[in-house]
Amino acid sequence: MKQLDVGIDLLVLNPQLPGVIRMLQMLRGADANFKVVAIGKIPPVLATAIHPQANLERPSSSDSISRLEWLTKVRKLLKVVAAAATV
Repeated sequence: MKQLDVGIDLLVLNPQLPGVIRMLQMLRGADANFKVVAIGKIPPVLATAIHPQANLERPSSSDSISRLEWLTKVRKLLKVVAAAATV
């Protein structure tokens, strides 16, 4: 991150992915000022380690949610996270 001279403001992740805790530890070591949004269910064991500021449930494959509806949900959530960051 430092080599590229970039920072993270918001990290959106799937908590079910292997290695997510290690990745977060590395990123938080470099820059601890970013917010985390988890997509999908967070196992209780990981909730403390991930400590997301928000959670967005993915629609199931049987749900008929459109791309526009999903984008609206994501945008709404991002506004909430951004507002919380300014407090």
